[in-house]
Amino acid sequence: VELSVSPEFAYLRNCEVAGLLPVTKAWERFASDGSVDASDRSLGDADLCVIVETAVSRAWKGQTFKNLNLSGNQLTDAGLMKVSSMLRGRSSDAKAEVLGEETGFGNLELESLNLASNSALLFRAPQLAGRLNQMLASLPCLRNLDLSHLAVRGRIVIGLAHVLETCCPDLRSLKLVNCGLGAFDQSDCVALASLLSRPTAAGEKPAGGLENLDLGGNFLGRAGFAALGAGLRSSCRLRQISLAGNCSRRNENDVGDMSPRPLSERAGSPRPSSPPEATVDAEQMQAEKGFNSLQLFLEGLQANSSVTSLDISACAVCPCTAWVLAEALRSHKHIAHLQLADNPLGEEGLRHVLRMLSEIGDNIRSCDLRGNREAELSSYSTRFRHASPSGVYRLNLRYPLERAVLRALLVLAEGRERCLKFDPKLPKPIVERDAATGCWTVPMQGMCNVTFSPPISQLSQQQREERESSRATMADSQQSQQAAHTRIAFKDQPEDECGSPGKGEQLPLHSRKKARHGTPVGFGISSQGRAALDFSVGRKEGESAPPPQKSEQSDSLLVSDGSAETNADVPVCKPAAPEPEATRADTNQAVRAKRHTIIQRSGEGFVDLKRGKADKSEEDKSAIVTPGQAGTPEGDWSEVSRLIVKSRIAVSALRFQLYRGLFSKSVNSAEQLRLASACGKELWMSMLQVQMLLADMPELIPELVSLMSPAIVNRKPQLMVLSRLSKSHLSKVSRRLNMGIFFEEGNPTGSYLVDLSDPADYVVAENVLLVNAWESEVARCAGRADVSQTGNGEMLRNEAYNEVPFTYGRDWVLPNTGWLRFDYSSTRRPPPEATGLNEIGEMLRQLKTKAINSTSKLRALRTVSVHIFITTIQCRQLLMCFPGSSDSSSSFDENPARQEAFCILHTRVVDRERMLGPELMYAPVSVKMPENKSSTPSVPTTSKSPSRKKTANRLSAPLTDHLATVMAQAQSAANPVAARKTQFKKRGAMSIVDAEAKELSKERPSAATGSSHQRTQNYVVFAVLQEADQVAMFRRLGYLHLLNPLKPELCRLQCNLSLHEQRRAVQFLVHLAAVETGGRVFALMDNGKQVSLPASWVDKGVPTTPLDFVVSYDAMDANYVSRSNRLSLAEQYCIGFYGAPGKQTA
Repeated sequence: VELSVSPEFAYLRNCEVAGLLPVTKAWERFASDGSVDASDRSLGDADLCVIVETAVSRAWKGQTFKNLNLSGNQLTDAGLMKVSSMLRGRSSDAKAEVLGEETGFGNLELESLNLASNSALLFRAPQLAGRLNQMLASLPCLRNLDLSHLAVRGRIVIGLAHVLETCCPDLRSLKLVNCGLGAFDQSDCVALASLLSRPTAAGEKPAGGLENLDLGGNFLGRAGFAALGAGLRSSCRLRQISLAGNCSRRNENDVGDMSPRPLSERAGSPRPSSPPEATVDAEQMQAEKGFNSLQLFLEGLQANSSVTSLDISACAVCPCTAWVLAEALRSHKHIAHLQLADNPLGEEGLRHVLRMLSEIGDNIRSCDLRGNREAELSSYSTRFRHASPSGVYRLNLRYPLERAVLRALLVLAEGRERCLKFDPKLPKPIVERDAATGCWTVPMQGMCNVTFSPPISQLSQQQREERESSRATMADSQQSQQAAHTRIAFKDQPEDECGSPGKGEQLPLHSRKKARHGTPVGFGISSQGRAALDFSVGRKEGESAPPPQKSEQSDSLLVSDGSAETNADVPVCKPAAPEPEATRADTNQAVRAKRHTIIQRSGEGFVDLKRGKADKSEEDKSAIVTPGQAGTPEGDWSEVSRLIVKSRIAVSALRFQLYRGLFSKSVNSAEQLRLASACGKELWMSMLQVQMLLADMPELIPELVSLMSPAIVNRKPQLMVLSRLSKSHLSKVSRRLNMGIFFEEGNPTGSYLVDLSDPADYVVAENVLLVNAWESEVARCAGRADVSQTGNGEMLRNEAYNEVPFTYGRDWVLPNTGWLRFDYSSTRRPPPEATGLNEIGEMLRQLKTKAINSTSKLRALRTVSVHIFITTIQCRQLLMCFPGSSDSSSSFDENPARQEAFCILHTRVVDRERMLGPELMYAPVSVKMPENKSSTPSVPTTSKSPSRKKTANRLSAPLTDHLATVMAQAQSAANPVAARKTQFKKRGAMSIVDAEAKELSKERPSAATGSSHQRTQNYVVFAVLQEADQVAMFRRLGYLHLLNPLKPELCRLQCNLSLHEQRRAVQFLVHLAAVETGGRVFALMDNGKQVSLPASWVDKGVPTTPLDFVVSYDAMDANYVSRSNRLSLAEQYCIGFYGAPGKQTA
């Protein structure tokens, strides 16, 4: 009896009646859980209808029927219509209203239905879609539906989504893999997005929705991804979502219907046309072309906290898409599985993913990066740099990548809103933060310019805030005192006939100088020289200057420097009565005495040369921080090391196993090396972690060591990892790592040529940019002068990327590949209290070893330089240890080794005034004792000699005496005014030291002749820095770094007024000549003519016309040379001059 009522017996009888072969395995689980599994049997319509008929009949008799799996068979359209009729049952009132049928009763409790992979099911029958919807509407308990690999698309899916949303409230899983969704229209993709969350009343939280959605292998476009992203924001039940294989860009410009209307209103309405696109430029069109629509969906992940598994394999995930994903999942706490296989991530995309894996929640269990390949050439790099995010961003909020950048900036600016500023010229975007999710909501249209400047140095920022607060508290009192002082001054001041203050009003500085000397402004300039300098009005060379003209309103002469303009600040008054005539000598003497008195009274406040800026000068002076304090360029640099460490993510011991699994799952060695390169640029690892990875891939040890050694924090562990290499690979790998191992963030000055595709070089370039950002901010907060090449406050100079020059700015992002060439000139100087070493004999002995090449010596010298301070004499002795042009086989005048040594040491010299004087920088020669076999060597061969210090002192004494004599001659040559005028007329603006250098160079025989060096009073003349070396130093370090403001008479500068730093050097000399009585600035033109620069440049500023000349300074009267005044000017133009030379030791 029990056998006759079993489902198997009923099925066998139905097969016997129909004449079919039974499939008994389909009923194995029917008795236990009500499952009928007839999958992958290649059964036809008759076989499947018998199985469904038997299961339905047993369900109506009270047996459990919950799961039906008919996948992998040959079901046709006609067979599906029969099956749907069997499963439809009777409709209830709610469903009858939807389907338009009469009220009935009875429904199956089927929970799972699988019709996937029925290749004969084509959905071409006219009534098939309606029968399918009626069948699904009669299954209110349906939880899982799989229609994968069926031709379900377009209106069929729209009606299907409408029925599932209305009649199947318990639906949890929907699979529509490879169904052709979005092939012709995105409306079906938009319709499916409504299933992610159920519509609720206003003010209520969304409830219900799918838990598992698989839409892989379809053609989702921009509208579909956007709709899914919008549904993802409101979904609170979705756990797994798969979009693998949706990489088609066929419908990129199809925006579809993404309005928030209910699905019931959109299903029957015609698809609206796309809005007309505005005319865009070429850059926007190119960005539009490379825009991956998947980014629209990934944006929705930031507001979702329920997704635990995400599969976007083979979705053309490029680096910019990986950046959007990383920003969306950065605060996600529940993601556990991430599938990113078969995507063109490239090295940059891998870096975004690796950083994301370290920053997301601890629930992450697996990540699949198999099959990753190089990024496409059309993909865009992210303009955001985690190591230094400060900069100016021009964002087009139409693109998800730009919106992700804005959200990242808003997150970084939390708690320090003053660091983020929007351009007031453009409409400010409305940004809001969701209190529930903590995510920022940004608009999806418009343009905005954002300036993000977070404090890099906390000490400098703290000092700056303290100064601002103290300045704010004293502002009211100072303003009231200034107002009272002004009233008293105008009350006591006599008025002239015009009613304006007579003595209180001052003339411009060039007018005062004209009155003082009794000559026009262009004094000392011939008509030809004035024509050469009057380029502001376009006067041709050789054209005579116009004669001085009388003003119609005044008897005073107009300025005859070619500009022919009057001073608007000076009131037009009647000429005063003439004073008694006096001799010219007495007048000049009185004027000089008066001027000297004004300088002495003004002290350091003379720097503001224009009228009305005295208060501003005092305010700027109060902002200058005392040299040597923390937060200054010459202060403590420990903050730089901490900044470099924080620029990358450290891999924890728990998270390391996840990274280790990424290497083990890689398909080939190319993927492993690409992943290792990304780790070397983005992560910090311990030596033990790197050694474990090397043990897992022994065949790639040489390549992995060169790629992953930069990921190790300290230098000692890096060298220990190198010990695992064989001797055959050690030299090759060490050459690749030399730049990174011997880089010193405490002394980065030098020339760099880095291969950005190599992690060792890339890390060096990134660290240099970090040091540059720190130095720029610290120097600006400390009130230091801007000595940059282009006036942007940066330390980088002569930048070129792939041999294309450019100007570095904070908005420039370091590329992932290519060649970058630049010079770095640090503003770090020894603090005022620093002293030189007592003895450097051991350093000299090591550097003079001939068995070591110059490259190794320079690396060792850079490593040691951060721990020492030296004097000028010691610096010269160290430079002489490197081969020069006279004692090398090269025929060139430049000394590359000495140039690099000077770049390393010049920031460590305590007596900078002497270094930039005739003793080293501006001395064409230096001297040393001739070596004699019978004489005692200058440096002992053994370090245990007790008389080493005495010998060094005895040999350096005559050298110091000779250099002191040269210095005295240079100083005494500036005293005779008549002699100095004669020298300038004869030698064309050449100083006495330059003339003496030429005479000494004539006496010295050339190295090419092979003759011995000429002895002069037991001294042999050797060149320390040739003229070509000095030119190279000016190019590599900068004019303002090597300008000696305390002794400007010693140098001649080749200047081009179109370059900022050279124009600043000329401006310094012009200002100095305006302050010092008798001071003149001479320019030697290319045609050999010598002219003096006009004093009107003080008020008008130095012009920016590209004019080349050699400029020099002449102090006519040494009695009016004030060291305090030159120091005051040095604070505005130079760095490292504190008022007195550094202390020296014997």
